[in-house]
Amino acid sequence: MSWNPYASTTESAGDADDSHAGVDDTETVTVTLHDDGDLDELTIVDDWRSRIDPESLAGAVFTAYSRAERARLDDERERARLDAERTGGAETPGAPVSSVPDIPAELLIEVTREQADYVATFDESLRQHRPLTSADGNVTVTAVGGSLGDVAFDSTWLRFAVGHDIAETARPLVAQAIRTGAEIEQDMRQRFPAVTEFKRLRALKAAARRS
Repeated sequence: MSWNPYASTTESAGDADDSHAGVDDTETVTVTLHDDGDLDELTIVDDWRSRIDPESLAGAVFTAYSRAERARLDDERERARLDAERTGGAETPGAPVSSVPDIPAELLIEVTREQADYVATFDESLRQHRPLTSADGNVTVTAVGGSLGDVAFDSTWLRFAVGHDIAETARPLVAQAIRTGAEIEQDMRQRFPAVTEFKRLRALKAAARRS
């Protein structure tokens, strides 16, 4: 086979990496995400006990993250819509369809062979629960579906921990849980090179037709 199994389509980056914020209902926890979905910041106000019950703090972290992720996806869709309006019907530079390599018959055969295992493996990866615990054992974050799942705090620790310390302990675990999505994608690319290359060529063809 002649294709590069690890090749990927080129993505255009914006002039700046905007942050997308989410806050829980009590304004105790704030989560901000980068455009690519990685964690930018997690903050918890130091007087958090005056705003929320200790039993509800973990849920507030998840709520803030979910709202930040929703804001990020909404912004992503809006940018895509504006780009489509801007380029719709206009002549934009790009590779002509004829210059994009055709999908080889050998590759299509390999994709057919890989497809069932690809779907099953991807589905299994998304259903896996991966617990991540801080060195002191005070925070546990569970990655589910390649993203942030459950958050749990040690109840005794919460009796005296200030917001800054809680956020400092939870932040790397939340970031790691979010990054499991990229880890799953990388693993899928390496284990199923034919599907990866098929998707790459198909995306190139679609982009060339739009140009």
